[in-house]
Amino acid sequence: MNELIPYLYALFLTLIIELPLYYVLTCKSNYKLIRVVVIILMNAITNISLNLIYLKFNEISYLIYILEIIVVFLERIILWSFLSRKKKELAYYLLYSFVANLISYLVGIISNLLLQNSFYLEIIFTYSFISIFVIEVIILAVFCSYNCAKNNFKKKDD
Repeated sequence: MNELIPYLYALFLTLIIELPLYYVLTCKSNYKLIRVVVIILMNAITNISLNLIYLKFNEISYLIYILEIIVVFLERIILWSFLSRKKKELAYYLLYSFVANLISYLVGIISNLLLQNSFYLEIIFTYSFISIFVIEVIILAVFCSYNCAKNNFKKKDD
């Protein structure tokens, strides 16, 4: 179980950063639950894959940068394929993926530096990130439900 903690920590950290960034950077007013699910699944797959590959070949120092670039382009394709299919939005998804992954990477480096020498800090960070993630998901679910209900009432009025 203890060997799973770093992967879960990295995944929660990524989701905490990337879910709100998606909303801010893509300026989607119709933030539907399917978008949240796609982002969570996409990040779970890419984040865990990246960490497993990097763990297997961690003696190659520059590998993390290559993997991050691959993830940026892969996420852009996934987001565009599942959420839009409009050619004009390809650039938005590339921008989102680049900025979100860059911020996640930098926050991950900073938090790893802070956690290297403190077991208690690791516990505090872990529970804090899990709590923040759960709160974000609840807020996003409520927001999505509200928008869905609001759109349904508009359709009934028309």
